[in-house]
Amino acid sequence: MGCIDASLNVECQIGRLDAASQGARVVELFQRTTQFTTTGRTFTESELERIASANDGDVFVMQVRDRFADHGLTAAAVIAGGEIVALAMSCRVIGLGVEHRFVWPAPAPHSAAKSSRPPAMRPSEISMPIMVSHATGMASGGSL
Repeated sequence: MGCIDASLNVECQIGRLDAASQGARVVELFQRTTQFTTTGRTFTESELERIASANDGDVFVMQVRDRFADHGLTAAAVIAGGEIVALAMSCRVIGLGVEHRFVWPAPAPHSAAKSSRPPAMRPSEISMPIMVSHATGMASGGSL
């Protein structure tokens, strides 16, 4: 999917959590993010490691950079039992076109995950803006 402004040269790297080097940042992201989050749930590093190592769980992260800045690790999704139990994205990258890259498909690298079924997101008052973003990504073709 193209970025809002191709001249920004926005690059996203989406992958699984490396708990040793990224765990603390993901914990901080879930604690501090209030604008683009599904549940407001927070995690400890040990909880994230446990979920990521479970047969029915995964934790995905996204790092973003553009021609002006390396924004770093700016999004995370926690998947357990075939459901996105929490998703958070830093407001500093919203509007760069990366929200659709991470949310649809949900998240993109899930095809290589432990389950072949994409995770579901349960509707709630907090998750609705993300679900709208998810649906918009689907409607526009939603591919990387």
